[in-house]
Amino acid sequence: MVKNAWTFMTLMALFLFAGNLAGQSNDQFILNGVIDTIPNAQYFVSFQSKGKVFRDTISLDEKGRFTYIGRISEPTIFRLNIKNDFNSYFVGDATVYSFWVQPGKTMNFKGNRGWLVRGAKGLAIKDKQFTIKGSDFEDIEQSFKREITVAMEVAEKKKKADLDSKERIELIDSIVNNFVSRQPLNYYGLYLLHQESKKRNSEAVSLRKIFDQYPDELKNTYLGLETKDRAYIKLQTEIGAKLPDFEQADTSLNLVKLSDYRGKYVLIDFWASWCLPCRKENPNLVEAYKKYHAKGLEIIGISLDNDKKLWLDAINKDGLDWTQLSDLKSFDNVVAKKFYIHAVPDNFLIDPNGIIIGRGLIGTQLSEMLKKIFD
Repeated sequence: MVKNAWTFMTLMALFLFAGNLAGQSNDQFILNGVIDTIPNAQYFVSFQSKGKVFRDTISLDEKGRFTYIGRISEPTIFRLNIKNDFNSYFVGDATVYSFWVQPGKTMNFKGNRGWLVRGAKGLAIKDKQFTIKGSDFEDIEQSFKREITVAMEVAEKKKKADLDSKERIELIDSIVNNFVSRQPLNYYGLYLLHQESKKRNSEAVSLRKIFDQYPDELKNTYLGLETKDRAYIKLQTEIGAKLPDFEQADTSLNLVKLSDYRGKYVLIDFWASWCLPCRKENPNLVEAYKKYHAKGLEIIGISLDNDKKLWLDAINKDGLDWTQLSDLKSFDNVVAKKFYIHAVPDNFLIDPNGIIIGRGLIGTQLSEMLKKIFD
């Protein structure tokens, strides 16, 4: 029964989306909403279209109502955020509601009160409580989330205890993989495949095999093309592959190429001055460089900073004596985007022939690998 329901919903989603692509030239969406909160409150809006993030603000009227009109090329997640001035443990705006919107559709949203609660670390955002009509993909996502909830309850009942974080992640990954492989022919399935492609441990061959099953109208969406690119890059950045060459300017604006280091073991380290885990890892890199540089180890640091002074200050303070590169574009760093680096710290270790022999080596993982190579 569940499987039949899923089949119906996913085929319906494909039909609706294909109809939008083929016959619906209108990329406008209209969101009518009411939020049971403070009258005249202000919310921040964010959503993506073709990889570009759009940000805006909305103000509720005296009855908590609003209307927002936007343009998108394909379905996307729409977020309503508030300024986070209530919890210092979290940085940036806090998302109160997030849901799917679609081009060419008018949707009606109702946000319920009671989302700001007292947690272990001060006030926090509770599970989003809302209803929305007119968003077919939100219906599919909510059904999928219910599938996860049921699976969690079954697993915890069987264990007779709560699942730990590792068990929860493994269970969710299993459910996602099962869904993607079971129902590959819809935009939401493509979205989940795209999310899987971001994970470091996802297999490129498996991703490409599933992706190839999608119809052309989905493959050729922005999301489809990006998923294809990610899978291709994964093939180029897996253990045993030859890392593609790149170049970027150093602290003196001299262009440096990876191929300049051919014949050496090279650790390509992605970091940033604002990244606390990166800064905590830097002493390990300093120690490794001092110990193994004379034996043939090189390090190339690639910073995801956007402030040159902060970048240079961190280099000097942490004693990073090796080559440092950056274009000061933060996560839009050309090299980072080329290899789909979306979190730091991260790294590649390559051998003298440019073959990747390690990825994401942190702490003792790096020291043990270098010991095997040089000692």
